Amino acid sequence: MFLTKAIMTKLTLTPAELQSAIQAEVNAIREVVADGANVVVSLPYWHEVDGNGANWAIATVRNMRGYEGAVVKIIDKYRELYNLPNA
Repeated sequence: MFLTKAIMTKLTLTPAELQSAIQAEVNAIREVVADGANVVVSLPYWHEVDGNGANWAIATVRNMRGYEGAVVKIIDKYRELYNLPNA
């Protein structure tokens, strides 16, 4: 029996759309809200498709200390679902 991995076509969002969506989820993290923290996600930048099938990354997330796990989980979710338009 052979198992095949389904190939999913990713939706395309602009850097500003990705940043806005990720920022909204980061702002909704329970601990961020409770602490009144100001966690800031930078604009995603394009790169060649990597081993995870994503063609973008985020260079910095300011004030992420203490929320790293939740923030990385959100970013990883978006990297699985969306790509940037090809440069």
